[in-house]
Amino acid sequence: MKYFNTEELYLSNNWDMIFDKFKYTCKCYDDYYECLNFSYRISPIIDYCMSYFTNIFDINKAKAIYNWYKKHDSRDHSIEKYFDEYKHCTDDTHLDFNSNYGLYAYSEEGLDKCIKRLASNNMTRQAMFCINNNEAMSDRSIDKLCTNTIQFFIRDNRLIMIVQMRASNLFTLLPYDSFMFCYWYLYVYNKLYNEYELKKLEIDYIYITAATIHYYDKNLDNIHKIENKNVEKINNLFDNYKDKNFLKLFDYKINNI
Repeated sequence: MKYFNTEELYLSNNWDMIFDKFKYTCKCYDDYYECLNFSYRISPIIDYCMSYFTNIFDINKAKAIYNWYKKHDSRDHSIEKYFDEYKHCTDDTHLDFNSNYGLYAYSEEGLDKCIKRLASNNMTRQAMFCINNNEAMSDRSIDKLCTNTIQFFIRDNRLIMIVQMRASNLFTLLPYDSFMFCYWYLYVYNKLYNEYELKKLEIDYIYITAATIHYYDKNLDNIHKIENKNVEKINNLFDNYKDKNFLKLFDYKINNI
């Protein structure tokens, strides 16, 4: 079995504490480590980058998944160039990706519906949308979904985001899911702050609970071989999130990296 040392991963901000929590609570099986019912929180403005090593968090892969979601096309295979995990999600009889979260956030307007509900009732419990579904999890599906629900609350003038995940690999997809969760948080925050004039609204945390977080021996191979850093490309990506043009600024930054 292979085991990681948090000091070797060049983790950003409070990710080192999250990894330590995993390290001390996980259980070891044949070729992987796993924690069940794993909960943690991240800040959307400082924790969007899990690690400054490109083989854990590559800004080009983040850009690719960001653009894939924004395009929200269930038959767009461009993501396969960057993530081997998606190469097995479609075939000749399964033409559509279930795992393009943009389908649920944008095509089905999940994020905008949350914004409208929060704007009309700050104390609502209904600002949420589902990603996972019975069809995607059926025996017929070859593209099982990792994230179940996204939900937002405003309490004490603070925006809170709660994510419930079915499963997540600590080293392969969680870094990029976390990046997009941070962007979605700031998308909702920016709209509420600027377009709906909620000027007292403050940034809080994203709270994530994963039914299982895990990694396999093979996931550590590249991490121990490569130590390229991409600090310069990642730092301050979410600057000016309160600016009314934040979304355009972010689009410009991510598409010019």
